[in-house]
Amino acid sequence: MTRVQIKPFFTLHDIISPGEFNLDDGDKTMGALMKQLSSRNGAKLRKVVNSETGEVTFFRIVLNGRHCTDVKTELHDGDVIEFYPAMAGG
Repeated sequence: MTRVQIKPFFTLHDIISPGEFNLDDGDKTMGALMKQLSSRNGAKLRKVVNSETGEVTFFRIVLNGRHCTDVKTELHDGDVIEFYPAMAGG
């Protein structure tokens, strides 16, 4: 089993539960994590996660300090995944 640390920031605390998360056996990708989080965290997260692909909209994912955009990125035990809301401004 792969354990990762989930850290949502700002308004994302309302839709993503922080803390340690155990990935199901099998697919250990960012897309699989997003699908599992969507299932666990309900309707609010499903509005920003494509349940078929695990792709996200409206927020940024940072994996071990680096921006992550590929849902096929493999996750490893101890990885830290941070979620930041989209920023806008001028």
